[in-house]
Amino acid sequence: PVAFSYRSAPGLLPTDADVAGDRLFVLERRLSLLGGWQARIVTLPLAALPEQSGGIVDGEVLATIGGAVLGENYEALAVRQVADSYMLLVLSDDNFNGIQQTQMLELRWRP
Repeated sequence: PVAFSYRSAPGLLPTDADVAGDRLFVLERRLSLLGGWQARIVTLPLAALPEQSGGIVDGEVLATIGGAVLGENYEALAVRQVADSYMLLVLSDDNFNGIQQTQMLELRWRP
């Protein structure tokens, strides 16, 4: 196995990742007092992963999720390749907290 580090955006931390086709997808999130919950989905080709341990990778931002309607504690990601596109499911959990919601977003990306 090859160990590598993932570079997320400042203030964001990865919460989940999935592989579909020849790509790695990463879900990142953060919570700020002024911005609320924010998440982003990043992808990179598997070919860009280091062949030896110690490398650092980052990727292309596909989506940024936040705001009053969609901002939530997203912590799960599932991706599948469908013909010429990718279907991404992003899930949040209310954690039995009255101010959070359980939500599922379905997104489609065509490279």
